[in-house]
Amino acid sequence: ILKLHSNRLLDLDENIFINLSNLIVLYLNQNFLNSLESKNLFRNLLNIEIIQLRSNNLTRIPERLFYNLSKLNRLILRNNKISRINLPNLKSFLTLDLENN
Repeated sequence: ILKLHSNRLLDLDENIFINLSNLIVLYLNQNFLNSLESKNLFRNLLNIEIIQLRSNNLTRIPERLFYNLSKLNRLILRNNKISRINLPNLKSFLTLDLENN
């Protein structure tokens, strides 16, 4: 589990998760993230099951952001400002939370 919530993060470097292939849970809640434009941001999180991005300032989710995350089953995006989302390659979802966008 990696908890990066409430850290006033504005942006994430494209390589921030490069050596975390065994990570299962990622909390990025309550930061100031506006955009996750890097298509490769989560590319090495091969075992990730849960990603929480609750209460940021996200306005859109790039189409390939979660590409090849075959174990991802819970994505929490509530309390953002998302007006557009396209998640074509996610097949293992149990929970997708978009409340209050």
